[in-house]
Amino acid sequence: MRSKIRSKITALLVILSMVLSSWVIVPMDTVRAETDSDTEVVKTCTCNFNGIERTLTVTRDGVTWLKVGHEGSMYIWNNTLDVGFDMYGTIWIHDGDNFIAWWNYDLEKDTVIFVHFFTKLDNEGHESSIDNVESLVFDDNNKFVVGYKTTDSDEIKPILTYAQIKNELEISNNSNSLAPTSAPTATPTPAPAVPSLPEAIPTADPTAVPEPSVNDSESTVSSVSARVSIKKQASYTCLYSGGRLISKFALSKKGVLKFKGGKSRKYKGVKKAGFIKKSRNLIFMTKKGAVYTVSTKGKKKTILKKGAKKLIFKEKFVTRVKKKKGSIRVTGK
Repeated sequence: MRSKIRSKITALLVILSMVLSSWVIVPMDTVRAETDSDTEVVKTCTCNFNGIERTLTVTRDGVTWLKVGHEGSMYIWNNTLDVGFDMYGTIWIHDGDNFIAWWNYDLEKDTVIFVHFFTKLDNEGHESSIDNVESLVFDDNNKFVVGYKTTDSDEIKPILTYAQIKNELEISNNSNSLAPTSAPTATPTPAPAVPSLPEAIPTADPTAVPEPSVNDSESTVSSVSARVSIKKQASYTCLYSGGRLISKFALSKKGVLKFKGGKSRKYKGVKKAGFIKKSRNLIFMTKKGAVYTVSTKGKKKTILKKGAKKLIFKEKFVTRVKKKKGSIRVTGK
């Protein structure tokens, strides 16, 4: 009797061992690989600005991460086709929707907001973002972004200079913004399977990169901005130039916007409003996501028909409009 029981136990143990063995043989690594395939690193790009190393990492699903110094990696973009640093540390993104956008960590490290690159004019004479970008163009050493190509031309078109970027952000050359103090080094490294090892990253010639230069246009913008100010008076937000009242607006909780300039205007369904420093125009966003500007003479122009998320202010003035992806500049609207 005991022999039969012992034989049955032995048989059960053998069966159990076979089942457990079959579990181990199940290709779990295959399942895990399918799950993690989107996070496979396809490109890394490392550089050093102002003594701080920065690394861009792009995964197969188009997500881009930025690591600065010893800080943890931060998510900065998705739907990425290509990415790279220019020689002054500005990050340039080629998006899957065929436009390019940029962001400079040293100039705007408090907020990650990419600015769409504008060059072409629409039928109404307004600037609009490029939507036919074919690729970013890197220098001869494949280290820094120097331009881009569009699908309708083989011509290499230039990106913004450091001075132009500061101008776009309305940063005076006399401000304390941190310009590159030492030559940057960068290496975009395609990596089909794994990130590049740090020791494999070459460095650029320290004498190859000039210091940022000051141009006349930047000084002009800075001097004009200094003469314009905004003050609150009761329910109105007032725009002054050289101590003279130019225009004012009041926005009620119900979304009614009253504007008084050379002519008076009234708009409904408004979510947010402000002034643009350079043009001195009123800008407002509706609750439906449309954005308009109004001149002091009461002339209304469309900036966005839909898709606006918020107005971005800097020193009380509106500088950009945030969209679902990136933002558009309105400093010259």
